[in-house]
Amino acid sequence: MSVGVDGVKRWIRRRRNQDAAGAVANSDAWEARVRSEHVARKARVGPYRDLADEILALLSRHDPIGINVEDNTDEYDPEAETIVLRLVDAGTILSADEIKVLVHEEFVRWFGDGIAGPVERYRRIAQEIRELWRPALPAGGDG
Repeated sequence: MSVGVDGVKRWIRRRRNQDAAGAVANSDAWEARVRSEHVARKARVGPYRDLADEILALLSRHDPIGINVEDNTDEYDPEAETIVLRLVDAGTILSADEIKVLVHEEFVRWFGDGIAGPVERYRRIAQEIRELWRPALPAGGDG
């Protein structure tokens, strides 16, 4: 059964409105926590905003879960940001295979296994992210 792009978008909105335990959020405290996490993520990404924007563009171009539409250019922004933060937090250069796993893990975190699909779906994305990430590293960081 095909739900189409609108159905997937509704599911994604619902999924993003669930807490870690899977309960649909309906409290002011939950909403405040989500906003706080959003603000903190944006602040941490700040120095790497250009890289996050480039990763957003490539995720939109590859559209690994089929939700990008012309008027929805920032659909993958949270995923791009969390990918950047994980690259930064790794503290070392990751291989394309390691980045592939990292990207897949983020898509599973945001969308679940069923929507994220197989890890191999992210191979080309990981290769491109690796090429974007290398020049963004501080000098001498490509040990």
